[in-house]
Amino acid sequence: MVRREVVPVLKGAGYEVDLVEANTRRPLPLSGRPYRLLLFDVGSKSDNQYQICAQTRLANKLPIILMLRGAARNEVVRGFQAGADAYVLVPFDPRELLARLDALLRRSPVQPADL
Repeated sequence: MVRREVVPVLKGAGYEVDLVEANTRRPLPLSGRPYRLLLFDVGSKSDNQYQICAQTRLANKLPIILMLRGAARNEVVRGFQAGADAYVLVPFDPRELLARLDALLRRSPVQPADL
């Protein structure tokens, strides 16, 4: 599972992390916390995750990074079409993940007070 690898990397870099199991029957519970970025773990048979990404993009201005396993070009394109701003391939290099995350946060017009 990617979360076992990602959470320690993000926490070690000083980020607060909330894990949320997403499904298409209800929106992601994003209210009440000042989120600055969303990281979606897109697994195989990922139609559901792309749908959630698209729904989330419509409802929020937050930057979105997808974690893709052995992504074929069509999966990358599909992610961008669903509203993602960036992607990281799994297995991932922690330095690359943090660099992409930092780059998106630097350019993001969304600050905690905006949410």
